[in-house]
Amino acid sequence: MKENLIFSFNADNCVECHRCISVCPVKFCNDASNEYVTVNPDLCIGCGNCIKACMHDARVYKDDYELFISDVKRGEPIIAIVAPAIAANYPNQYLQFNGFLKSLGVEAIFDVSFGAELTAKSYINHIKENNPKCVIAQPCPVIVDYIQIYRPELITYLAPADSPMLHIAKMIRNFYPQYRNHKILAVSPCLAKKREFEETGIGDYNVTLASFEKYLKSKKIDLDRYKKRDYDNPPAERAVSFSTPGGLLQTVQREIPDIGSVTRKIEGSEVVYEYLDKLNTQIEAGRAPLLVDCLNCEKGCNAGPGSNNHGKSRDEIEYYVSERNKEMKQQYSSEKRFGRTIGHKKLKNNIAKYWSRDLYQRGYKDLSGYNDLKIPNDQQFQELYRSMSKFKEKDLYDCSSCGYNTCERMAIAIFNGLNKPDSCHHHTLYMMREMKNKIVGAIETIESQIILLNNVIKENARMVNAVNSDFEKITHTIVNDFNLIQEFTKIVDTIKSVSKQTNIVALNAAVEAARVGAYGKGFSVVAGAVRKLAEHSGLEAQKILPHLEALRVSIDNINKGMNHISNEIEKTNHLSNEAAEAIEKVTHATTQLSKDAKIEI
Repeated sequence: MKENLIFSFNADNCVECHRCISVCPVKFCNDASNEYVTVNPDLCIGCGNCIKACMHDARVYKDDYELFISDVKRGEPIIAIVAPAIAANYPNQYLQFNGFLKSLGVEAIFDVSFGAELTAKSYINHIKENNPKCVIAQPCPVIVDYIQIYRPELITYLAPADSPMLHIAKMIRNFYPQYRNHKILAVSPCLAKKREFEETGIGDYNVTLASFEKYLKSKKIDLDRYKKRDYDNPPAERAVSFSTPGGLLQTVQREIPDIGSVTRKIEGSEVVYEYLDKLNTQIEAGRAPLLVDCLNCEKGCNAGPGSNNHGKSRDEIEYYVSERNKEMKQQYSSEKRFGRTIGHKKLKNNIAKYWSRDLYQRGYKDLSGYNDLKIPNDQQFQELYRSMSKFKEKDLYDCSSCGYNTCERMAIAIFNGLNKPDSCHHHTLYMMREMKNKIVGAIETIESQIILLNNVIKENARMVNAVNSDFEKITHTIVNDFNLIQEFTKIVDTIKSVSKQTNIVALNAAVEAARVGAYGKGFSVVAGAVRKLAEHSGLEAQKILPHLEALRVSIDNINKGMNHISNEIEKTNHLSNEAAEAIEKVTHATTQLSKDAKIEI
C-alpha cells in the first residue's frame, strides 16, 4: 500500500459520522470497520472532499510546506511554478506574492498559465494529427487517478499530454539551463498534484495556497509591503483562466473557434464521475463529444481543497480571474507594429518557441488491479440485508445515512470488511425498537411483581399486627403471673413466720403443762402435736421456695424474650414501612418509564 500523500489522520477526533464517506466519489476507499474511518490510499483519488467535509479535524490535509521552508532556509536552490488560481486567491496581490517568494530565497518564479498555453497547443496538435474519437482533458490529477483506478477503459481517451504544471516544469528543465538542477516548488490549490509529481518524477514540493495563507496570517505579513515581481517566463494570454471551469475550452477556442459545439464542459464530483462512468458507452455509440473539459472541483481549481476560497461565491472567485484575463488579452492586443496588431503573432511565436512535439507527452497506467472489490451474489446479499435488519423490500429505502447512498453499496462495503451493520440507520432503529419492546415487557413484569409484593407486604403487616396484639395479651398475662408469684412468695414467708411463731407457742405451752404436773399432761400432748404441725408446715413452706424461684426465673427469661420479640416486631414494622415507600417510588418510576417506552421510535 502506498503512502497517503493527501492528508493525515487524527483517529481520536473521528466520531464515525460518515460525512467523509458521504462526500467521497469512490466510497470503497474508506474503511469504517473499526472505531474510526481510515482510507486506502491505493483506492483514494485525492479529491479532498472528505477534508472539507470533516467537522472534527479527523482528517487534515498535508503538503510539503515544512520541507520547503526547511530547504529554502538552508540555501537549497529552488524555483517556483505558480498556479493561475493565485489570481483568485490573492486578488490584485499575486505579483506581490512573487515578491514574498523571492524574499524567502526562491530564485525564479514561473507562471503555470503559460504552461496552460502549451497544454492547449498539445491538445490541438493531438486532435488535428490523430483525429481521436474523444479527448478527456487531464489537467486535474483527481480525474486522471479516477480513470486509472476505476475506469481503465477510458485511459485511451485521456489526452496524451502533460498537465499545465508539468508543461511548465519540463519547459524550465529544457529551455532554462540555469535552473535545470534547481528543485521545483509548486504553489498550488490542489492536494492531488503531489501524486502527479510522484507518478511522473517531476516536481519536488507541492505547497498549497492554504499553507502559505496560514503562514502569512501567523506572521502577520501584509503582501502589500512586498514589491511586485513579474514572472520569469513569457506572459500567457487567455490561458490565465485555465483554473476556471471551461478555461481549457476558452484557450483552445482561440485556435479552433467552433470546438465549443463538440465540447462537454462538466465539473463537480457529484456529476463528473457519474458522467465518466457512462462515457465509454457513449463513445462506442458515437454520441460522445470530441473534447471533455472536466474538473473534480465544482468551482474549478480556484476553489480547490488547498485554496483560500472555501465558502466564497463563485462570482467573487471568478471575477478576479476574469479581470486578469481581460488584462492579458489587452496586453497582447495593444502591441502593434506599423499600425498592425502583432500581439497574437507574438503569443504564437512564444508558444512555438517553447513547445516541442515529443517533450510534453504523458502516459498512463492501468491501476485497476488495486480495485479488488468483491460483489456478493444474490444469496449473500440477502444474508447481508438480514444482518442489517432488512427483512422486507420496503426496508431497502436507501436513506444514505451510512454515507453510501444505497443499501446495496452499504451491503457491498460490509461484505468487503469496510463497514459494519451497526452503521446502518435502519438497523440501529430496528435494534432500538427491539430493545424498546424488551423494556416494555420488563416493565410489565416488574409492575406485576410489584403488585404481588404489595399484597405480601400488606398481608405481612396484618399478621404482624395480629401477632403484636396477641403478644400484648401474653405479655399482660406473664406480668400478672409474675406478680402472682411474688404474692405466693409473700404467703410462703407468712406461713414460715406463722409456723415459727406456732412452734414457739407450742413449746411454751408444753413447758407450762409440765409445770402443773398431771393436770397439764393432756394439754402437753396437744402442744406437742401443734409443735410438730408447725415444724412440718415450716418445712413444706421451705420446699415451695425453690420452685417459686425457678418459676420466677423462667418467667423473667420469657419476659426478656418477649421484649426481644417486641423489638424485632418493631423493626419488622419499620422495614415494612420502608419497603412500602420504596415500592411506591419504584411504581412511580416504572409508570414514567412505561410512558417513555410508549414513545414511537
